Formats: sequence, C-alpha cells, structure tokens
Amino acid sequence: MDRPERPEETRLQSTSGVALVEDLGNLVANALFAPNGSMRNPNTVIEDLTRNVLDFSRTYEHVVVVGNLVGCEGFSPYESTRAWVRVVGTLCCRLAADFDAVVEVAAGIPQVLKGELP
Repeated sequence: MDRPERPEETRLQSTSGVALVEDLGNLVANALFAPNGSMRNPNTVIEDLTRNVLDFSRTYEHVVVVGNLVGCEGFSPYESTRAWVRVVGTLCCRLAADFDAVVEVAAGIPQVLKGELP
C-alpha cells in the first residue's frame, strides 16, 4: 500500500486471492511521521491503521501481515521511537485479536500463537 496523502481516506476494492502487507512497521512510520518531520497523534494513527488494515484484510480471501517484534529492546529516550513502538505493538495486538491465525516466525521456524497453519 502506497502512502496516501490522508491515510484515513484509503479506499479498497474487493478481490479474491492473497495479499501481503509486507512491513507493518514502515506502514506505521509513514502514517505517524509527516514528511516535514512532525508526528501525528499516535492514538489517531492506531485508530486509522486498525480500521484501514482490517478493511483491507476483508477485501481478500487471505491476507498475510508481516509485523515487527517490539517492546523487548529496552527503553528509548526518544519520544518518537516510543510512540512508534506503542503504535506498532498496539496495532499488532488489535490485528491479532481479529485475525483467524497468528504465527510468529523466528529463524524460519513458525510458532503458531493462534489458530492453525493452512
């Protein structure tokens, strides 16, 4: 998904098949930080992206979302980094709650956290 000028206005058309949201962290960064370096309200970004990704996921038969492992790397002194970690973590939790299957992959080994592998 390319970065729309206003992420909350993204519209998608229904289709069959499989879709990949390759980098949730980059999607969050694009929505959280404006080109001029300012930061949007993290709560607004969480709401907008949750709605957009869930709407997107409902337009395809299968959707794979590649998220980021956050929260275990320690404390950042930068407010912007803490905001990004909070948005990514909250978004991952919200998506996981809605999705049928959640799989963590480390070193190529899948660990099913919810549901089952197809």
